[in-house]
Amino acid sequence: MLKLVKVFRGYFAAAGITGKLLLFYPVMIALLTRKRALDKASVIDASATLQIIFMFICFFIITRRYKRNKLLFKKILINSPSFFLILYTVLGFLSALWSSGTTLTLFRSFECLTFVLLITDVIIVLIKRYSPDVIVKWIIFYGLWNLAAGILLRVKLIGLDFFLDPFVANRLFFPLFFFIFLILGTKRIPKIIMLVFGILGLSNKVFFGIAAGLSSFVFGKAKYKLLFIFSATVIIVAVSYVGLDNLLLNTLYYGRESVGLEDSSGRDAIWAYLLEKGMEKPFFGYGFAAGEANLLAINMDFQAINAHNTFISAFVNNGIIGLLILILYFLSALKMGFSKCFPKDKWRTAVIASLIMVVVVNSAAPGVGGRLYGAWIPSVFIVTFFIGMKIKFKYEATSENKLS
Repeated sequence: MLKLVKVFRGYFAAAGITGKLLLFYPVMIALLTRKRALDKASVIDASATLQIIFMFICFFIITRRYKRNKLLFKKILINSPSFFLILYTVLGFLSALWSSGTTLTLFRSFECLTFVLLITDVIIVLIKRYSPDVIVKWIIFYGLWNLAAGILLRVKLIGLDFFLDPFVANRLFFPLFFFIFLILGTKRIPKIIMLVFGILGLSNKVFFGIAAGLSSFVFGKAKYKLLFIFSATVIIVAVSYVGLDNLLLNTLYYGRESVGLEDSSGRDAIWAYLLEKGMEKPFFGYGFAAGEANLLAINMDFQAINAHNTFISAFVNNGIIGLLILILYFLSALKMGFSKCFPKDKWRTAVIASLIMVVVVNSAAPGVGGRLYGAWIPSVFIVTFFIGMKIKFKYEATSENKLS
């Protein structure tokens, strides 16, 4: 027991004060979150007040730490895909001028900016202190920690009913680390946990993300190329025997009655409604975070507070300008994955696969285009992690050029 406590203390201390804050956040959310009616989702109560205080504490600490790592902050936030995320967040702040909920827009924008900076500082600490293998161990711990917090939250909300379907816990967060666990990880147990929760969570968007991510194997070393060829051969043979629809219904569309948007858990209706409303204010949108929330509150038939599509969220919240900036963020991140700075053995495959999965999951889940919710944190964390590793591999190619 004492040894386990020392291990946890080691992981908590590894990424400094900002690492502790990042690890504390999911536990805080699990403890503070409770069931509320949809029309009360934006109400500021005691729980929301504590979260606001937490964000201000984080921002204060980060601003004090910025001076120590000004050069690395610039490299990660300005000379990288994160530049477009910062630009998108700034547009979010500006959208308060025409937002349907000014206060909410300002806070949600501040919240996102704070977490961009928090995640960036954590990655800076890791790449300065540790080798790539040790950094990956911390990333895997971070994924498992969030899974545990997700389980705690679900048990708190539904009690013993959790055990009827335990694998859906944290499925907008944990599965996004799928390829990091399986390709970059070295321990068997974390890989098994990822496979169990990633597959038995029965999330169609996760299945699509994994399937799309496997295409990156053609850019890896020989064994990954052979695995891709084998997988492609199995799929072709399966399609020829059972037909494409039957194969999809038993894999990517498992649990659905048909193949297509008409069986997308109501997302098709939400998307159509929000796109129609978005076209009424196509250039600047209705205001970050508040826009889609207020539009969906008007039509309570949807029983949703977000678009479940990060690109539609961006369009509705920040207009076509915001959408274009967000697309540039993802495109530049994908382009980064092909950088020669990443070793070709397993890193380049893991990077490209993970970034593809991030884009796919964001296409059918609340993510980077909206408030700090759903797939936002894991998506931004994974992109920032690989930006940091690109810098580390580039500047530590020779022993006399150390980041620290």
